[in-house]
Amino acid sequence: MIEVERPRATFYKISMDESNPKALTGVEVDSKGFDASRFNHGEWINNWPEDITFSYARGEYAEDHLLGGPYWELVSERVRQVFERHKISGVQFLPVKAIFKKTGKDVGKYWAMNVFQEVDSLDWVHTIWSTSDINEIKEYPTLSIISEALLFDSLHEIDIFRLKIMGRKRISIFISGRLRELLEEAQAASGFLFFPIPAY
Repeated sequence: MIEVERPRATFYKISMDESNPKALTGVEVDSKGFDASRFNHGEWINNWPEDITFSYARGEYAEDHLLGGPYWELVSERVRQVFERHKISGVQFLPVKAIFKKTGKDVGKYWAMNVFQEVDSLDWVHTIWSTSDINEIKEYPTLSIISEALLFDSLHEIDIFRLKIMGRKRISIFISGRLRELLEEAQAASGFLFFPIPAY
């Protein structure tokens, strides 16, 4: 009988949960000229513009993970406090305004999350690829992945990161099981989807 190797831990890829019919949608962004693709550069952001504003035309319920648009990861003050309280590094929180479009009323205190920590931790053996052509994988590693697997030993005491593969970056954000538990315990996980990623 062949024994299947089991992962040593589970990490999570985060995404937006759009299943709540009362969640805020219909977003318009006044970015004050800020290029949001900078969130994928893996760098600390200086000279942050004041009053970057997200206006929501529909919905009534503001979740902890708020719809922002491509590259934007908007999170509530509850989320930021979890990071601060537990001294979680590798991320920068930048203030934004979130308002209801019809009334101009504040939705609440929100932050753009800049995850600048990058880790070269892809497990090439356990990752599921879209092709068996090794040359194609090496040429387009980030495009050839169906489902990631991670190297556990390279993620010691790391709670949030982006994945770097052969010098190329994945847009996705990954978090530890510990961080997911901390967010859920603080009731700061609404609007998040957590996709399990094994680490060997």
